[in-house]
Amino acid sequence: MSKQAATRRKTMYSGTHGNMASEVFKVVLTGDTAGTEIEMGVIPAGIEVTGLVANHDNLGAGTNVDIGYRYIDPDNGTDEVAYWGNHSTAAAGVKASVAKPVMFEDDVILVATLKGGAGTGELIIMPTGIVRGVK
Repeated sequence: MSKQAATRRKTMYSGTHGNMASEVFKVVLTGDTAGTEIEMGVIPAGIEVTGLVANHDNLGAGTNVDIGYRYIDPDNGTDEVAYWGNHSTAAAGVKASVAKPVMFEDDVILVATLKGGAGTGELIIMPTGIVRGVK
């Protein structure tokens, strides 16, 4: 017995330069206070983000960051400022998000919100995804 997935008739895009997208967004925190929202970079419309990794120094005792997104035009969607989860940053480390893929039909800003205390050190966020284009 066999079963066809709903995506069975889709063909992987294989354009001239491919359709994978990735970026490395970096910030150095210098005693930034809890509650500071850091605009890391723009994820353009037409990208489906399939993964996200946070790499960070020890930012300070009790610190953590929420990683998510805000729409550039607030009328285009609902912000999810912790979509990719809350990551402890009290010790240096690398953490991958377990969030489901998300497709953006409009430009968004990748944001990291510092929680739990003042943060000092480097925070690197690396999203990966597929360029699908806007509908």
